[in-house]
Amino acid sequence: MNGLSFVKSRSASTIVVPISTRGIGIHSQVLFCRAFATVDVDLPCSVFSVYRVSLFQLHYRVTKVRESKPLFYDDHFCSTPLGSRFSDVVSKNDRNFTTMARLISAVGNFVLDGVEYTPRFPVLNDSKFPDPTNLTASNLRDAVVALSDRKTQLEVRKYFYDHNPLPCARYEGDGDCSILLSNRPSQLRIGEIPLEGGRPAYEKTSLQGNISTFWSPRPLTQEQLYNGSLYLVGELPEPKSFDMNYALRAPTVQMLSATVNLRTIINKGCL
Repeated sequence: MNGLSFVKSRSASTIVVPISTRGIGIHSQVLFCRAFATVDVDLPCSVFSVYRVSLFQLHYRVTKVRESKPLFYDDHFCSTPLGSRFSDVVSKNDRNFTTMARLISAVGNFVLDGVEYTPRFPVLNDSKFPDPTNLTASNLRDAVVALSDRKTQLEVRKYFYDHNPLPCARYEGDGDCSILLSNRPSQLRIGEIPLEGGRPAYEKTSLQGNISTFWSPRPLTQEQLYNGSLYLVGELPEPKSFDMNYALRAPTVQMLSATVNLRTIINKGCL
């Protein structure tokens, strides 16, 4: 990824291409989880390490691009380059997953129809920070702090949550009305893990039975219905142990009733 070969042009016009970073988080989680699933050893790094290193590599790439094609309005409209101390470290770490390396290496100057284009990280309005599409190596820490700060607008935090770019992130505080979805335990159970050659055959365990009937005391969207059935946090105990603590989940107060195939949803979905 250090092999920078930027296109030079005599074009009098240069157009800035704003670069987003959510793809770094998405690919970090997908690539890491695939590697973890296929390699039966403890991996020498975490998904968070992959994400942070990749953000630094992309920022370093944009910094080198900026140095090769400085613009008079860089300091006013584009985010600051990576500091020299970090650049020195990142320049010596040029390895990554092939998909991630291709993504980062794609960010460079190019000429199309006689016009030169150069990529930059855009600067967003402070009232919209943090934005899930605009996390960089230089603002990642501030973004995490802002997300945990109750002074940050709820609208901004919810938008970030709905478009989460952080691999394997866990969110607390802001609830989801999909947890209103209720159901009986029915016949669904976790199957036993069989032994083969004296070792657990994890890949052969499965769910047994199914749950098909759900209801809610409030109207829910299709997405909320899907998520609520996947979360499975609204189960009622057996009628003999039912008390007023479960009044909200009683079938008699339902406004929405739905029939779904929970096993199919669980097999296709992930939390």
